[in-house]
Parts: sequence; C-alpha cells; structure tokens
Amino acid sequence: MKAHTSWTLWQIMTPKQTAPIWATTRQPLTRVLHIVEDPRTAFWFFRSLHKQAQAQCSLTSISHIQQAAEKLHSQHFDAIFIHIGSHTHQHIGDINRLKEWAEHAALVAILHTDDEPSKGHNSNLKSAGHPHSTQQKHSDSQQVDQLLEAGIDDYIKAQDINTPLLPRLVSYAVERKQAHIRLAAMSQQDTITRLATRVEFVHALDAQLITAYGSVRNTAVLIIDLDQFKSINDDRGHTTGDKLLRAVANRLKKSLRQSDAIARLGGDEFAVMLTDMPNIESIQRVASNLLESLNQVFTIGADTLFTTASIGISLLSQKNETSEALLKHANMAMASAKQQGGNRYAFFTRNLQVAASLRVSLETELSKAIANKEF
Repeated sequence: MKAHTSWTLWQIMTPKQTAPIWATTRQPLTRVLHIVEDPRTAFWFFRSLHKQAQAQCSLTSISHIQQAAEKLHSQHFDAIFIHIGSHTHQHIGDINRLKEWAEHAALVAILHTDDEPSKGHNSNLKSAGHPHSTQQKHSDSQQVDQLLEAGIDDYIKAQDINTPLLPRLVSYAVERKQAHIRLAAMSQQDTITRLATRVEFVHALDAQLITAYGSVRNTAVLIIDLDQFKSINDDRGHTTGDKLLRAVANRLKKSLRQSDAIARLGGDEFAVMLTDMPNIESIQRVASNLLESLNQVFTIGADTLFTTASIGISLLSQKNETSEALLKHANMAMASAKQQGGNRYAFFTRNLQVAASLRVSLETELSKAIANKEF
C-alpha cells in the first residue's frame, strides 16, 4: 500500500467475481470518497466493504480535506465518509465545505470517542466492550445533534466499520440522499401545471436583480390572474379547474420566449419575468399577446370554457428594489386592471401605491371606530 498521502482507487467486487463490475452488469456503480488520516483505518474500511458488500461500489481514500476539493471537482461521488473526533466544532467548517463541493453526495460522519482517536490508531476498530457512562452517552447525543444540524446525512460509530453495518449504511445513505433530492425537485415544481413554484420564481428574480442594474434593457414582472376561474371551479369542479389551469399554463408558455421565467404562484395566479426587453412597447406587446392567447375558448373534455385575465406589470427601476417589492407592485397593478373590468393589463404607478396605502389606513380607522362604537 502506498503512503497515506497518495492512496489509489480500489474496485470492490462481490464474491466470486473475476471481471470488473461494469463489464458484467448495468447496475450503477456507487462511488465512495473516504477522508481519513491513517492508512490502517483506510485499510479496515476497504476490507469491510470488500468482505461484506453485496452492492457494487468503488472506494477512493484521501488523507486531508484539502485534497477533497480537487477530487470532488474532477469526479462524481455518491457518498462521502469523514472521520469526526470528539471536538465536533473543529469539523463543522469541513462539513460545510464538503456540502458546498458535492451537494448531491450523501455525507456520512464516522464518530470517534475520546478513547478512540479519529486517526484510527486502533487497527481493528472494534468496540472495547465497556458500556458508556451516562455522561458519555449524553456527550455522544450532543455530538450527533450538532453534526445533524451542520448538515450530515447519516453517521456511524468507528467501532462499527468492521461489521456488516458499513456496506448497508453506504447503500441506505445513498438511497436516502437520492430520495431527498427527488423530493426537493418535486417541491420546486407545481404539481398541477408543472411550472416553477413561487419559491423558484423568487430565486430567479433575485438572481436577475443582481445582474440587471446598469443595463439599458428592461426587466418586468407580470402577475396574471384569471377573471372567471372561481365560477368555473365552483360550477364544474376541481378536476376540471385543474385541467383548465394546465391548459392556461401551456398557452402562456407558448406566448413567451424560452428565456422568460414563468411560475404558478397559487390558485389561478401566475407570474412571468421578462428580461432584456428593448423598450416599454415590447413589454406591452407581450402583455397583449398573453391576453389574446387566453381570450380564446378552452376545450376541457366535454366542456367548452371561456375565461379572460387581468395582468399587472411592475418594472425594475431602481437599485434598492427587491423581488418582494416587484411582486407586490405587480399585484397592485393586477388588482387595478381587475377593478376596471378585467381582460386588460395595467402598469404599476406610485398613485396606485398611494391609493392602496390610503385604503389600508381608512379600513384600519373604520375598524377602530366600529370597535370603539364611534359611529
């Protein structure tokens, strides 16, 4: 075995296998990165996987966290195992860096107690068999809590490396991480329309705000609200309402460029971000096209449905503007368009903000007057 500063990649194969796994099966290879200072610990880790593993996996061992950046930028790993000593706070920075370098990999901590150094000097890595004191158990529990808060996906005690637990833990950790990634991807997509959600739209808008300042081109946020949706939903049922929302989403996408962001904010409300628009007239044309595309009959099964929309538009105009402000202003403009009868668009103006502020103040004062019986 080479010096611990330059370990090589081991291919772990199931018993009785003579050819490389990738030549005999289509099952994906599980790639494991092991960060450990002591070569003997690395050997026991490898030996346990080689001896016990039924899953197909490869193992790369490195001695320092500094080497991880290069490895993780040049290779894909499904799981990362890192040894953690009793002074947990010293490892939090390493965990944060590993999460940043390989956010899709399952991060697993190998825990060492005070009498079990993280460098792995105990070559057989087996438990001494003595029960933990109450104080030690409490300390272990605190350590696990700190590591979970820091972002690890799972953990294993050092004495369990040389047991059947290790290969199963590798498999379970990777499966859980992949399930978490799939769930996160689903949460970023609206389940009815397959459009982005409000959270994803705000992220995209925040990114645009960082880059848009100083540009001579225009950025606009449009809030689109259907005028007759509630009546259709109540009359024809939620199933038909959901199908109508999908049809509306498809028409909106067809009327926009691929570079434009579109999301469903909730209910029958959609949001669009137009970027790099040459002038105000071009934004008006887009809004008119969206209204026209929706002002056509929808055929949903045996139902023939008709709806229009109200669109509010806010423009990026100053450096301190936030995504929250742009959405709020577009929503005010949409409400103004709806008050004018719908099937139209309206731009946000400061007069709308003043009117909204006066309306809120009046409603507050009226509520106080009613409560105080001042009428």
